[in-house]
Amino acid sequence: MTIKDIEINRDLKKTQSLINLFYHPVLVVNNDLDILASNNKLNESEALSSNLPIIIDAIVPLLNGEQELAFCVIEGEEKLCTVMPMEHGRTLVKIARSKPSALAKRYYNLVTAIDKIPDAAIICSDGKIDLVNEHFQNIFPFCGNKSLNGVPLDSILNDFSDYFAQGDSHLQAVTYRFLRRKFNSKQEISLSFTAPDGQFYEYRDNLTFTGGRVGLIINESQIKGLNEQLEISFNEATALSNAKSNFMAAMSHEVRTPLNGIIGLLDLCEHQEEFKGNELLKRVSKSSASLLSLINDVLDFTKFDANMVQLSPSNVNLRVLCEELIDTFYGQAKQQNVELTLFVDPVISRIVSVDEHRLTQVLTNLISNGLKFNQKLNATLRLEVLQDDLTNYIHFNVIDNGIGIESTKIHTIFDRFTQANDDIHKTFGGTGLGLSICQKIVQLMGGGIYVDSELGKGSTFVVQLPLEACSASEIELAPANLGSFTFETNSAVFFNDLKRYAERFHFNARLIDSLPGNALPNHFYLLDSSSSSEAGLIKTEQALHDSRSTMPTSQIALLVDNVNMHAHTHSTFKQIHLVPLKLAELFSLSAPQAAASSTPLANTSPNNISDRLRILVVEDNPDNIYVLKKQFNALNIKASFSISAEEAIIFFEQQPFNVVISDYQMPVITGGELIGILRGLEESEQRPKATMLILTADNSKQCQAHCNEVGVDRILMKPLTLHTLVELISRLNNEQPTPSSSIETTPVEPEPEVHFFEDDFFDDSSEVNSKIDPTRVFDISALTDIVGDISPQEEYDYLCGFEKNLHKDFPHMCDLVDVKDWQALSKLAHKLKSSARIVGAYHLSQKCEAVEHAGRQEPVDQLILLDWEEMKLAIEALIAHLRKYLEYHDSTQ
Repeated sequence: MTIKDIEINRDLKKTQSLINLFYHPVLVVNNDLDILASNNKLNESEALSSNLPIIIDAIVPLLNGEQELAFCVIEGEEKLCTVMPMEHGRTLVKIARSKPSALAKRYYNLVTAIDKIPDAAIICSDGKIDLVNEHFQNIFPFCGNKSLNGVPLDSILNDFSDYFAQGDSHLQAVTYRFLRRKFNSKQEISLSFTAPDGQFYEYRDNLTFTGGRVGLIINESQIKGLNEQLEISFNEATALSNAKSNFMAAMSHEVRTPLNGIIGLLDLCEHQEEFKGNELLKRVSKSSASLLSLINDVLDFTKFDANMVQLSPSNVNLRVLCEELIDTFYGQAKQQNVELTLFVDPVISRIVSVDEHRLTQVLTNLISNGLKFNQKLNATLRLEVLQDDLTNYIHFNVIDNGIGIESTKIHTIFDRFTQANDDIHKTFGGTGLGLSICQKIVQLMGGGIYVDSELGKGSTFVVQLPLEACSASEIELAPANLGSFTFETNSAVFFNDLKRYAERFHFNARLIDSLPGNALPNHFYLLDSSSSSEAGLIKTEQALHDSRSTMPTSQIALLVDNVNMHAHTHSTFKQIHLVPLKLAELFSLSAPQAAASSTPLANTSPNNISDRLRILVVEDNPDNIYVLKKQFNALNIKASFSISAEEAIIFFEQQPFNVVISDYQMPVITGGELIGILRGLEESEQRPKATMLILTADNSKQCQAHCNEVGVDRILMKPLTLHTLVELISRLNNEQPTPSSSIETTPVEPEPEVHFFEDDFFDDSSEVNSKIDPTRVFDISALTDIVGDISPQEEYDYLCGFEKNLHKDFPHMCDLVDVKDWQALSKLAHKLKSSARIVGAYHLSQKCEAVEHAGRQEPVDQLILLDWEEMKLAIEALIAHLRKYLEYHDSTQ
């Protein structure tokens, strides 16, 4: 035994004597956790002496400096352990039976819980690590078995960055800067990384109210794997769905192409003498139209299913749209003996922003269903357009008293290929796609569609849409003295609608049996002719003439259904629609002075207008130039015409024009760009501002925004009717200073916002009809509506030029399709769209609009080829009809 061993034994004896003085059990351990001594209190306790390993494990965090207190449970009794360092690398361990403080106990429980959780955890405060659990050290091998308690975060950020970057020096630098900035600015961190063993982890932390940071590192490998499998499955399902959609679109196209040819041939046959009135041809034509409608539904559904439908909102007159819908269905309703009515609340803005084609499609489907499923003796169908006072949504209510729907089936009727019950298909036919398509359109518009129905009593379908108001309401725009008028009628149907408008506009409405002997001032008498033929109308008029009534004819109007609206064109009395009640017709009765002077220029001499207005018209389409020249000649108004924007700039520099009317879509320099250039010339030369007008068939918001940006005063919709031109010239003439006015007079500033004329929209019921009846090729009466009365030779000359230009442009369009130059095709389609409307080719105009819209999309609509095929067939049909029409003219000369 060495002297050192003797000294150690002497120290141990002293230590033993000292620890025996302790009241609590005490033991002494060295750095290797070997027990060197224990006092009598500990040795006397069998529970403690037999469970020393538990005590040793509990005090390890104390010896490592990670904790100040440690707890352990010995035979069900909780013990509190504390340590005190001694000489020669020894440590005194004190074991107390007293219960710990509530704070210490919570701390111990927290540490235990953190060690037990399956995720890695780290707790930091004051820029240092307070605690990490075992899982944290297992994930990051650079931690090893060393204690991280109290280690500054900055000292290990590089280690973390290296681990995340896995050898990528640039990523390591970026990661280091990212973590350092987040820690120093006390921002929460969220990131993901892949460990070298391939495991995928997500780190997320939260800041405590004291500025500490509690972070978790969660193993998301299993979830990531499931997500990857789900993404693969989704892509496979999407590919299958796209393949199905493409197949359906291709099949619809392959069927529709020959079907359009059949319909075109049938239409040609119906115009030939030997086939006129052929009942078999009528049945085949009707069946073809039904088949085409079905194919259109399938194609529409395919587009929605593939999320390929985009809305094209434009400024729309809601009342005109609804009136034309009722006009379209009136003949069918009359044939089925269904009372069809319309009410559009005049508190609604006259013009709203909406996709006209899609809204028409929804309402057409609902009205068509209301007629189809209504076979009662006293059948009724109402279309009501109201505004919700709370949300300002527009409600379109289609109400019928038909067969109704079972309450258990209401929730399924919007499902695709679903009808209320199996008997519906057997009795009424149909595919069950219509309402599903309606729901998709309405949802795309940001609205909703709902139904309230009772079996045997009828149904109410409600479409709610958030439509943007683009003008004042009809009540605000109504004549100021309307409340002083009284409208009397002998038609109960007309009176029911009349009294609803009377409540809104505060005029008087009365139901009468017969005409009074003398007319009262401001009273107007609306008489139901009770006939659907020209002979019946003549009989009604004769009865009025024979009644010896002293009533002025200006206070009497005949209510005529729209089927025979023009049966008697030389009527002494004014004719207005029985159904639907059209406010414009009604109010025209109360303004006889306006009716007496059909043009606002009646009291303005052409010389005066010529002196005041110096008009420059810019149009690159020869057909449109012809029409515009005829219109200005008809009004005896001088105007200069330019066939390009470049030429217009030269004209404008040389002459003091105060009115410029320009086409919008032109090559090289567009109409909008031209107006911007002309405004720049005015500013640089300090010229008075001219009135700048854009003439276009594009009623989109983008067009309106561009025109507003470059300084356009007003936008006119193509084709410009003679009536609209008359009103426009009158308005411009009144705005211009008289010739005697000083040149120094400050010009009238243009309106700050550009809006479409409310009366400039080309609203024609035949256009709506063409959407349902694509066999209608052209209507030459549209030309006379636009340019006024023209001679047969002038009509022939115009159609010859139109046919020649169309025949020249058509091959160019086909070439553009071959090279897939969709943008150029879109421009030609836009050009043809307005020209087609001039000759009443509304079906072709609609197809041009579809191609124009599809060609402008980014990326281009995949179904543009289908739209082009329809446009192509419509062009071929129009060329054939024009040639036949012109040949007939030649043969009669």
